[in-house]
Amino acid sequence: MEPTIVVVAEDVTARIIAETLLKTQGFRVDAPVSEADTRRAIHKPGLGVLVVDVGAPCPDGSNFLAGLRRHLDSLPPTAQPRVLVVLNGDPEAERAAHRLGADILLHRPLSPAQFLTSVEHLLQMPRRPAAVAA
Repeated sequence: MEPTIVVVAEDVTARIIAETLLKTQGFRVDAPVSEADTRRAIHKPGLGVLVVDVGAPCPDGSNFLAGLRRHLDSLPPTAQPRVLVVLNGDPEAERAAHRLGADILLHRPLSPAQFLTSVEHLLQMPRRPAAVAA
């Protein structure tokens, strides 16, 4: 099964642009519109990449990312997706993105080619290893 790319964006326009760009390139995409939809999407089998766009309309990007971290922590280690975070340059949101476990951080402005290359790179990376029991 083709892995799913889940696009989570605080800004509707950013979500639609990312979803459309990925779908036109043939990717399987889920773009939840609410926190409840996001939780369901993250817990579906086949999640490969989580794209998180922390946009300018939301002044509280670090809390947004912390909430996502709580949802990701509930997944088994082998189901953890690769994470790409798009930021506007807010240092606190960048620290929160690192705590989220972002594999790639992109800063605006960015080109569609840069975005697609980053997603493709994450899809080629191996799954995270399972935690070793002590």
